[in-house]
Amino acid sequence: MDVMDLYEQVESPDPEFPVYMGWHSPEEKEEYFPAHWHESLELHYILTGESVIDINQSPVIAKEGDLVICNSNELHQGFCSAAPMESCRLLFSLEDLSPEMDNRGYVFQNHIQKDEVIKQLFLELCREEANQAPGYKQACKAIVTQLMVHLCRNYVV
Repeated sequence: MDVMDLYEQVESPDPEFPVYMGWHSPEEKEEYFPAHWHESLELHYILTGESVIDINQSPVIAKEGDLVICNSNELHQGFCSAAPMESCRLLFSLEDLSPEMDNRGYVFQNHIQKDEVIKQLFLELCREEANQAPGYKQACKAIVTQLMVHLCRNYVV
């Protein structure tokens, strides 16, 4: 199979909050997203259970409280290895979120374990998205920006 067959086109979902936010909740040990790649940054925060995310064919074993970052142009695929599993996924172009950060060409560490700042930001992000109170899109964008500043300052390779 040609690697170009695995390319995924990512569109910015909303100019107010240019981040696709979703959840994976497999109930069994299974593949929960197929191998693909794109120019966007993809973050997977493991809320419960355990996942194996292959990045460029190298497995990252992620447990509750871990963050897995798939950098731009990295081939990645996800498997639930301890069910039930739940993860929050963020997918976005760093350029859409912050041209200043994007211009620096950051490449992030793929696996971050037990960072309390990341945990609190993801929990706050999940609450904002669930409640959708007035101004939630701007609040979510601010939280993701805080997250990216934390990652830029602490987890660039």
